[in-house]
Amino acid sequence: SKGILSFDGETWNNYTSDDGLLSSDLTVMVVDHNNVKWFGHEAGVSSYDDVTFTDHTQIDGPMNYIRMIKIGPDNTKWVGADDGLWSYDDTTWHHYSGDNLPESKVKMLEIDIDNSVWMCIDDVFGVVHFDGKETEIFTEDNGLISNRVNTIAIDHDGVKWFGTDEGISTYKYNSVTSVTSKNEQPESIPLIKSYPNPFNPSTTIEFTLPESGFTTLTIYT
Repeated sequence: SKGILSFDGETWNNYTSDDGLLSSDLTVMVVDHNNVKWFGHEAGVSSYDDVTFTDHTQIDGPMNYIRMIKIGPDNTKWVGADDGLWSYDDTTWHHYSGDNLPESKVKMLEIDIDNSVWMCIDDVFGVVHFDGKETEIFTEDNGLISNRVNTIAIDHDGVKWFGTDEGISTYKYNSVTSVTSKNEQPESIPLIKSYPNPFNPSTTIEFTLPESGFTTLTIYT
């Protein structure tokens, strides 16, 4: 059946629209820093504080198909919907329409340690970085291996990982402009011998770059 299932180690519990959930056909589910559960569906966003379901409708929040919900370091809820980017600080919903962002479908998003947003937006090639005020778009012209980005992840060192239709690109920055183009050819790149060699079944390959930026490593066997 559609809806939500929870298991406390002994008992399964099922929650549907009969229990107050706005829609039982869910698209995404996350838990925030206060242990509140957040659910996205085709009708908007619902939350559950272990006592009551709250539906966030178009009056105070998104009422559109929800594709992504991410929790920021400050517990802000960031929502990617078919009508663009939304945020919720537990008091007010904000729709970033006209904030240098197109009001288009947000297909993928991740939240950085500084609470800025990295996302893929429909009809926009590459990756969009939004710090709450300014927007930057990174494409193949900046060194991204492909403009068709399918997934985004940010590791514990702050490195951004972008999975594309042609492989993986990574990006680590000290400022939002320190991007190295993939078309620039350094004189040499020190490559340290891999270990173990041969691969058995994996190996570690270390190399250094003159500065941080998008990096693509191709292995031929």
